[in-house]
Amino acid sequence: MNIPDTNITLEEILDQMPLNIQFVDNNGFVRYLNKAAAARPAKVKREVGVNIQNCHARSESLEKIGRILKDFKDGREEP
Repeated sequence: MNIPDTNITLEEILDQMPLNIQFVDNNGFVRYLNKAAAARPAKVKREVGVNIQNCHARSESLEKIGRILKDFKDGREEP
């Protein structure tokens, strides 16, 4: 995605940030990782196309992810 009136893409900007940025679709699949997120050490392979629930082993994390995905599917918007 190009930023209007520039030759810079959104991905180039996100890759420059020292923050882990991941985009997960409403079905729980990773659709984007910036360079910082891709470089972060992980016990499980972290890449585009992986189900986010397969990246977390702790039951508390899986419950939270399940609630977030359900909220997305139910159309919840942040206040």
